[in-house]
Amino acid sequence: MQKARCAADGVHVQVWSAVHDVEQAAHVCRAAARAALNSLDAAGRAGTRVDYRLTLVSDGGGTWRHRGSAGTAIPSLAFWFPAQQPLTERVLARIVRTTAHEFHHAGWALNGSPRRVYADEPAAYAAGACAQLRVLGRLRREWLPPAHNWLEDTVSDQAVMRSSRAGADLHVALLPFFAGAEEIQRDSQPGRSVMAWCGDARVVR
Repeated sequence: MQKARCAADGVHVQVWSAVHDVEQAAHVCRAAARAALNSLDAAGRAGTRVDYRLTLVSDGGGTWRHRGSAGTAIPSLAFWFPAQQPLTERVLARIVRTTAHEFHHAGWALNGSPRRVYADEPAAYAAGACAQLRVLGRLRREWLPPAHNWLEDTVSDQAVMRSSRAGADLHVALLPFFAGAEEIQRDSQPGRSVMAWCGDARVVR
């Protein structure tokens, strides 16, 4: 089932899939490695060994994280993503976003930051969108988290509510950069403006 392995400055990635060919899996592997490294670099942890496993499945949905066993000194994360054949750009964008988001949390925890820093959801959401622009070369408006849904204010799970609000705040912050367009190219003036915003948010270097 394993289809690809790759590495980027300490991040070792494995991609497992029963529905995608080796070329598609390798494409996912490289994008995920760059997204993870982007967040680790922003936290000053580029070069840190981290093992990362992605499993692409054809049914269900959601993500799963494994922090590694207590007996190993190497941090380990794993996720599974629903990904039909053929692999779409939207799925790849989701993989990049989620990878950068979670590695933001991991990177700032690894560098010894206090919880208020490494658990910061607004910054983690920003890391996801900024990684999409940097790694994929563009950021589409449809890839942004949803705008605020007032119905979610009644959710009893406070962590879910905070995460939802952080995503909605990112939507509001980035939407003006689009100026009515559907996407932003990395090397355009709006793209450079977004990357400057990302730098100010301390989610890229």
